[in-house]
Amino acid sequence: MSGEAGVAGAQPVGVRFFAVDYDHRAVRGAPREQRLPPDSMYVRPGTLAAARRRLRRLPRYLAAARSGSVT
Repeated sequence: MSGEAGVAGAQPVGVRFFAVDYDHRAVRGAPREQRLPPDSMYVRPGTLAAARRRLRRLPRYLAAARSGSVT
């Protein structure tokens, strides 16, 4: 298999991606229409939360890097 991941003998499959329009206003307005709280939709974590998550995962990443499983 020459260093490739996958199932031996499997043929590669083509994948096609399409761009779609995403209506952010409608997504934000939908909870309001259902009388849900404004913060009921997913909100991207802030910078501080993202930094905490990375620091929390750092020991696991370093351990994997030492064992050679991280590329």
